[in-house]
Amino acid sequence: MGRMKDRNASARPEVKPAGLSPSRFVKVFMHGEPFGRKINLAIHNNYDSLSFTLKRLGNNYSMSPFELEGFVNNEEDGAIDNDFDLLYDDMNGVRYLLGEVPWEVFTITVKRIYIVPAEQQNGV
Repeated sequence: MGRMKDRNASARPEVKPAGLSPSRFVKVFMHGEPFGRKINLAIHNNYDSLSFTLKRLGNNYSMSPFELEGFVNNEEDGAIDNDFDLLYDDMNGVRYLLGEVPWEVFTITVKRIYIVPAEQQNGV
């Protein structure tokens, strides 16, 4: 008698390796503004790229989401103001300075990001 084939063998879904999805949106808040903005962490590969975008966002917080789409490390768009401190909360609500933990840890633990003018950090 022949062996029966497992009919579900070909119907099993492929197991994808753990990692970030193509989009990883995180809410960003500017000190003193009543609303937050979302940015996609998946388009950034490191803290330099993210910091550049966040500082640019700090200078242009009123831009529409359409204008911010693809607003990545492009220094040809003009100088940015570096007088911002960048903070974030992890999933446990602990606040850190951006860059305090390895990038890979940051991308899976970040919950919210804050852009704070340097002179106002003590109030956050």
